[in-house]
Formats: sequence, C-alpha cells, structure tokens
Amino acid sequence: MTPTTTAGGMSTVQSLGSATLNLLLVLALIFALAWVLRRIKGRGGQGHGPLRIKSTLALTMKERLVLVDAAGEHLLLGVSPSGITCLHRYATPPADTVPDAEFSFASLLRRQAPKDTNDAR
Repeated sequence: MTPTTTAGGMSTVQSLGSATLNLLLVLALIFALAWVLRRIKGRGGQGHGPLRIKSTLALTMKERLVLVDAAGEHLLLGVSPSGITCLHRYATPPADTVPDAEFSFASLLRRQAPKDTNDAR
C-alpha cells in the first residue's frame, strides 16, 4: 500500500507534516510577538519617572477614570473617545482607603459563599 500523492508530487503524509510545521512556526511567532509587546507596554505603562498611573476604573467600555501622579501632583482624569478631561486636582495625595487584597478573587468568592448551616442541627 503506497501513500497517495498530491498534485505537487508530495505524499499526503509529507504535506500534512509540512502544514503542521508551518502552523507551529506561525503560532510560535504570534506568541513571541505578544511577549515582546507585553514587555514594551509594561515599560511605558505604569512608569518610573515623573508620570505614574496610580489607579484606573473602567466606567464603560470606552470611558474610564484614571488617577495619575504627575511629578508629585495628583490628578483625576476622565478618559473617553472624545478626549481627556482633568476632573480634579488633589492638594494632598488621596489616601488608599481600600487595600487591593479586599478585591482579590478569593475574598470576593468567600463573601458570596453561603454560610455554613451545620449550626442548625
């Protein structure tokens, strides 16, 4: 039993192997580019210079509030597709009233879990 050949003279197994190899190369290239873009975005995103994003809150799909530390001055900015608006300038840095740990997935899940009913025996 001989493998069937395609129009180009390659066997079906060879063409399938070639297609698989090409697919793997394309996927590797996509992951490599995503990694590079994440590294580049990470450097410019939060910043280590005079401009830092302290917090962000998405209001809708295209609108958000952003708290920015610009050379020691704290600004609350409204960001929308039509532009950026300075909503408030803080005289003193706003206090962090809620630690990030309270909004972790585990803590939110614990709050939503039903209470233990073993006490009702």
